[in-house]
Amino acid sequence: MDEHLVDLPFAVPLLKALFGGSEGKYCGLDLEDLTNVFPELDCLKDFAKICRKKRKISESSLSKEEKEKEINNLRYKDKPIENMDLTFISPLGKGELKENGDDIPVTIHNLEEYVELIADFHLGEGLKPLVDSFRSGFESFIPLIKMNVFNYNEIDSVICGVSENLTNWTYNDLLDSAKFGEGFSPNHKTVIYLFNTLVSFNVEEKRKFLQFLTGSPRLPVGGLRNLKPKFTIQRKPNLDNPNNYLPSVNTCFLFLKLPEYTSQQITRDKLIFAMYNGNS
Repeated sequence: MDEHLVDLPFAVPLLKALFGGSEGKYCGLDLEDLTNVFPELDCLKDFAKICRKKRKISESSLSKEEKEKEINNLRYKDKPIENMDLTFISPLGKGELKENGDDIPVTIHNLEEYVELIADFHLGEGLKPLVDSFRSGFESFIPLIKMNVFNYNEIDSVICGVSENLTNWTYNDLLDSAKFGEGFSPNHKTVIYLFNTLVSFNVEEKRKFLQFLTGSPRLPVGGLRNLKPKFTIQRKPNLDNPNNYLPSVNTCFLFLKLPEYTSQQITRDKLIFAMYNGNS
């Protein structure tokens, strides 16, 4: 509501479930999404391919004996399914997939049921109430219908900001994006020290600076120029020895309160210390 970014990057499977999954068996998700979240389940995609091959063989014009032979020759990484010592237990150790599942071995003949039960266990009824609750809470702020014009990556960028622009911000970008409080101007030596420091930052340091200043490590769509409000550089007044003080911020109004440091190196050192050690 106040146009501040939220430091809550969304996984694409969550967005698919949130925006596209009000209907359908698995909240709009599939095995690809499941294995993106749990890479240790990547074997399920190969199991699904084996199941498709088995169905194709079963529907072929081969004799019963030939079908049985072809099906029994199906392998996962050169091993028969029966040799993998799988039972009807979730590979993630989260419970039985069916009653007495720990006592039921997985074979080539029940492999398809095994894959379907894993998908249902992790994407089906166990997930749907959680997605429905999250969707209800999300819609109390943003009606989902208004987000339908965006793809999943764009939704993430609108809510959380983008990281791509961090690699190439320039001195002029900073000038165009900043305002100056009393005592500071674009030509003030401390401002020049600050901007030179910010331009010299690597991506990780830029993220830390944004987190320090705005509360989010990402920029809005459009980059620095689209910070709202523009960030204001204020001089910390009446300091006997400004080099002994750290910068501070007001994240609500994007105020950076900066002592009048006397060198480039001091500016860099003090800012980095505050970024990595301060709680804004």
